[in-house]
Amino acid sequence: GQLGDGTRGTYRITPVQVSGLGNIIAITAGYSHTVALKDDGTVWAWGSNSDGELGGGTTSLPRLTPGVVSDLSNVSAIIAGFYYTAALKNDGTVWA
Repeated sequence: GQLGDGTRGTYRITPVQVSGLGNIIAITAGYSHTVALKDDGTVWAWGSNSDGELGGGTTSLPRLTPGVVSDLSNVSAIIAGFYYTAALKNDGTVWA
């Protein structure tokens, strides 16, 4: 799921385009998830969600393709780590 190409448990030895994303200005990855920031300030996440790192309010099944983090907007920077994601909003507040 970390590649965002709709597959799970599949290894790739060549680059795979992540479909459904455009106008990306930043990208970051944690241990098993990936997060992208679009130029409109929205955050998109995919991969594992075992600790809620995708920001959807649950620890449900992994997301195999990029999905918007619905409660997060007006973001200017993102960072991901082992099992976390954090965002800096335009107003200077930090969300994790």
